[in-house]
Amino acid sequence: MSMEEKRRLRVSNSYAHNAFMMLDKEHEAKQFEKVYKETNKEREEWRTSIQRQKDNKRKRTAVVIIQKYTHNQMRRHAYLKFLSTTIFIQCCYRQLHARKEL
Repeated sequence: MSMEEKRRLRVSNSYAHNAFMMLDKEHEAKQFEKVYKETNKEREEWRTSIQRQKDNKRKRTAVVIIQKYTHNQMRRHAYLKFLSTTIFIQCCYRQLHARKEL
C-alpha cells in the first residue's frame, strides 16, 4: 500500500468518523428532544395534579364553612324556639300564681 493510498484511507476514515459523529449528534438531539417532551409531559401532569389538590382543598374548606354557618343558624333557631316556649311557660306559671294570690 502506497503512502497516497494510506493518506486517502485516513482521509476517508476521517470523513466517515465525522459523518458518524454528526449522525451521533443528530441522534443525541433527537433523544434529548424525546426526553424533554417526556419531562414536560410529566411536569404538566404534576402541575395539574397539584392544582387539582388545591382545588379539592378549597372546596372542602368552603363546605366546612357552609356547614358551620348552617349548623349555627339551626342551633340559633332551635334556641330561640326553646326560649320562647320557656318564656311562655314561665308567663303561664306566673299568671296562675298571681291568680292564686288574689
